[in-house]
Amino acid sequence: METYRAWNNKMIKMKKKNHLKVVLDTNILMVPIQLNINITAELDKLLEVKYEIVVPEGVIDELKKLFVTSNPKTKRIAKFALELAKKFKVIPIKPKPGESIDQLLVQLAKRKNHLICTCDNELRRKIREIGAPVIFLRQMSHLVIEGEIP
Repeated sequence: METYRAWNNKMIKMKKKNHLKVVLDTNILMVPIQLNINITAELDKLLEVKYEIVVPEGVIDELKKLFVTSNPKTKRIAKFALELAKKFKVIPIKPKPGESIDQLLVQLAKRKNHLICTCDNELRRKIREIGAPVIFLRQMSHLVIEGEIP
């Protein structure tokens, strides 16, 4: 996206700043029904910058798989998470064959304007090892950010 600005009667092409993309993991999409937490409200309180919530297609596939193969309680939670995911932008990113969704999320975390939101402690540790910030659930009640937002 580009904008133009007049400077001394000359048009100068300027690029718009990319805003932050908050990437949701499978388990964070299941939190609202399990713990009655509003993810978007929590993110609004936490982040002071403009952001967009995105869900990778691989996460949608993982939720669909949970819906098909799980017990009735998990099916209900997965169905709710799928409905919630439809409210956000779905990005067409899937893990390569032999790669897990967690590995994909670590790769996304390496990008400057992507921030991963997860409840998975192992994934959180991997993301922090590469020096990227991560959003996670604290005390089963609110989201917090660990690390510095670029």
